[in-house]
Formats: sequence, structure tokens, C-alpha cells
Amino acid sequence: MALCEKGKIDMVLTKSVSRFSRNTLDAITYIRKLKAKGIPIIFEKEGINTMQMASEMALCFLSGFAQAESESISRNVTWGKRQSFKNGNVPFQYKRLLGYEKGEDGQPKVVPEEAEMVKRIFRSYYAGASISKIKKSLEADGIPSPTGKEKWSPGVLQYMLRND
Repeated sequence: MALCEKGKIDMVLTKSVSRFSRNTLDAITYIRKLKAKGIPIIFEKEGINTMQMASEMALCFLSGFAQAESESISRNVTWGKRQSFKNGNVPFQYKRLLGYEKGEDGQPKVVPEEAEMVKRIFRSYYAGASISKIKKSLEADGIPSPTGKEKWSPGVLQYMLRND
């Protein structure tokens, strides 16, 4: 949109309405903005050119269908994840998870040395240390981050402290 507003783009080609936007209001807003600048959007699958007068009503319908499909997919994925969690299937990103590794049975297994680091971080925080102070302390003691880096990201520490 920024390039279109600067006049650097003279036409937008897109595969389909659902690829352009999955939100009806956003789609219509962008289409109108570009149309006002004389920039057509060509939707290949639907054969629509926004510079043709009759296309906006069709785009409203198609955008609505795309939005509904997106919401339905989102609900289905969320439901599937919840069902998986209920069945005890919880995915772990072991590469980024401090204190655990994948056990031989496929279940999380505590890594004692890493668990001590996690305990240290929480103890420091509960004792009133700021994230910045914890970060400096870990780095001063040469303790690598969960991804093995020398420097700790404040965001990683915040995430650890807030993640159940």
C-alpha cells in the first residue's frame, strides 16, 4: 500500500480475493483507496478488474465468503488443537525450551542443569531483580540462552517468566 500511495505501482495482480484479504471491510477499504488512485486490482481466479464498475458488489460477496472461510478454518484449527491437548498431546519446541528435552518415550524429560538455570531466573525475579539485572547476571556468569547464544534477549526472559 505504501508503494501504491507513492505512485510506484500502477497495477496489482493477485491470485484470488481470498489471497488479497480475508477481511471484507479491509478488502473493500484497500480496493477503494487503490481505485481512487487509478490503480486497478486484477483478481485472476475470479476474473475481476476493480476498475470495472460492476466489480465492487461481486467483491463484497467474494470477500465475505473468504472471511467466513478463514474464520471457519481458524475455529476448526483451534478446536483440533484443544482436542489434541485434551488427549495429552502437547507439542514442545525442545530447541527453544530451557529445562527440558525429549525423553526416549517421547515425553518431556527434565535436564537438571538447565532446570537449575530456570530456578535461578525465577528466584531472582521473585526476589525483586529486574529482567535487565537477570540478563546481566546470566551473561556475566557465561550462561548461554536457550538457543545457545552468549547474549540473552529480554523478551526471552519475559516470555519464560510469563509462560505457564
